[in-house]
Amino acid sequence: MSEDTISLFFDCENEKLADELHTELEGKASEIVDDLRYSQCENRGDQIIVVLGCSFDHAMVQDLLNTILEKNLSNSYAELYYDTAGEKEFFAIRNGSLKEFKRRPPRKQKSPDTKSSEQVKSLSVTEFPQVESEIWQAQRREDWEKIYWGTYDEQPKYRWQHYKEYFFTGDLDKYIKGELQYLKRIGLDENMRIIDFSKAILYTPANTLNQLENLIQHVAQWYEVNNDSLEAGFLNIKKNLFIESFSHFSSIPEHGFCPNLAHEAFFWVYGDTYSAKRTFPIPLGETKWQPILGSHDVLFGLLVQSFYEYFFKKNFKDLSIEKRRMKYQDDRYLDFLLTLLQCIDVEFFDLKLFDRDHITSSGVEMGVQQYMLRALFMGLYGYNVPLFSGTDEFYCRDQELCGRLKEKVRLLDMPDEFFTFINFIKEYKGEAFKYTE
Repeated sequence: MSEDTISLFFDCENEKLADELHTELEGKASEIVDDLRYSQCENRGDQIIVVLGCSFDHAMVQDLLNTILEKNLSNSYAELYYDTAGEKEFFAIRNGSLKEFKRRPPRKQKSPDTKSSEQVKSLSVTEFPQVESEIWQAQRREDWEKIYWGTYDEQPKYRWQHYKEYFFTGDLDKYIKGELQYLKRIGLDENMRIIDFSKAILYTPANTLNQLENLIQHVAQWYEVNNDSLEAGFLNIKKNLFIESFSHFSSIPEHGFCPNLAHEAFFWVYGDTYSAKRTFPIPLGETKWQPILGSHDVLFGLLVQSFYEYFFKKNFKDLSIEKRRMKYQDDRYLDFLLTLLQCIDVEFFDLKLFDRDHITSSGVEMGVQQYMLRALFMGLYGYNVPLFSGTDEFYCRDQELCGRLKEKVRLLDMPDEFFTFINFIKEYKGEAFKYTE
């Protein structure tokens, strides 16, 4: 099989700009050919080399070189390698057209006024002034490293590169462009290329509620503009996932997400008590879309798990423990959890541990919520669950807050099934997690 390659050379001292341009060149190549085998970017000081393994023609080469020239980058040219013949050709844009050279064009000295600072600035125009802070950017780089190694290290660059750029800039237009390129690349028909905006929420640089509101409105606008051209059923699924993504504010949603904003946004979205009929707090877009926030299962599961990990998981590697300590000192989270507890199906209190795919009488998938709920209440009564706590001995990180939760639970008006559940835990103690009737 032929292993033809295009190597694109250009001068660029800014690593971020070079990385962005590599992604753009890769995307353009993917739109033109179906056999892009690999894509690499090499940094040689102030010279960047982007290597694309694919079939090509001169029109494609000219298009890629013009993309580089649009960025006002100097010393750009292409080296074409034909594997079957073992030959090389060199091309560059001269006077607006593609010109062939017998050897690599000589590099010209860069004039003092061609630095790329203005280009970088124009690429970084956002609604988030904090992105201009070097201190903020440095912390952002640390946060992205954690996200990358936890999620994307084994995934191809074309899957996550636009997430990375968005994480640092908040440029929603480029996020959308990157998602659409990915959906096209994996072969989805146009009416099925529906963007999942949940990552746009979790990776946003926003640190104020106003910035978050503006982002949400922009997302709603995209849904409105593209509504008629997209498959209705799949579109509704994606919109529901977008709304569901706000439930992550109940905990520490992602590395780099502003903790204070997560705190403020949670109660802005969900209020101080859970209500199955609650709608989104503001109308969205020109259609004034105000969706119902959905069933309790995901939100309940996240809160129960987060409280359990904070209280009883001793060897917690996530550095968010201190953030959770500060967050949960606000009793509103305890009170919200208790309103959820009064709304869930009584099957969650069943002495039988159901399979995770069990559907309750109201149509809720059980998932791991029943397991986490049992583990939480075993912890409240002083019993350890090694499977979740990660230790053989009982441990509680915050006895005072744990005691407040236990006392609040005692005062609730709950169904008989709940008290049977509590008595079951007291009877079987540390064995209650293994035992099932």
